[in-house]
Amino acid sequence: MGNLNRYKRHMTDDPKCFVCGAEEESTIHILRDCPLAKVVWNRLGGPAELNSFYTAALKQWVTNNINHQDEEDMPCWATYFCLALWWIWRWRNNVVFGRSQENPPNFGAFLKCSSFMAEVKALLRGLELAKELQIPKLMVQLDNMAVVQVPAEVPAVEKQRWVLNDFEIGKPLGRGKFGHVYLAREKRGYGYGYHLICY
Repeated sequence: MGNLNRYKRHMTDDPKCFVCGAEEESTIHILRDCPLAKVVWNRLGGPAELNSFYTAALKQWVTNNINHQDEEDMPCWATYFCLALWWIWRWRNNVVFGRSQENPPNFGAFLKCSSFMAEVKALLRGLELAKELQIPKLMVQLDNMAVVQVPAEVPAVEKQRWVLNDFEIGKPLGRGKFGHVYLAREKRGYGYGYHLICY
C-alpha cells in the first residue's frame, strides 16, 4: 500500500512518496511516475518511449499495456510490462521495509531467463515459420521435456497448441498436408532428445 492510501486511512501523517519525496505516493506514482520507476521504463523502451505512456489513469494504463500488440522491435511487450511492474513494486517494498537502498540496476539486470519459456517461444516461432513456408514435413527437436509434456490447458503454451492444431488435423498447407503428430525419444550420447514429428 502506498503512502497516499496509508494517509487516507490515518496510518501516516505524510502522503508523499517514500522514495522520491516529490509527490503523493499513489499506486500510479509508485509503478510509473516516480523518477526511479521512470528509469526502468525508459530503459525498457518500446511503448514506454511514447509520451502517451505517461498520461493514462492506472486502470487504462495497465489495460493498454497488457493488450498492446507486439511489434518487431518489441516482441512480448505484455510480458516485459508485467515483469517490470512486479520488479518496481518489489524494489519499492525492499526500500520501504529497509531490505535494500539500491537504485534500479542497469537495463536487463532484473529480468531472469526462463529456459522453459524460451523453448516455448522458439517452438511457436518455428511452427509459424513452417506454416508460412508451407513445409510439407516437419520434425521439431526440443531438449526440454517439460515443453513436450506440458498439458494443453496451460495458458503459457495455448498459442503454440493452436498453431500445432493446424499440423495435427491435416489441414492443407500448400502442396502438403500434415497428419498425425507423435512424440519420440531418441537416445543420444549426451542424453535424451525429444521430438515432435509432424507429417
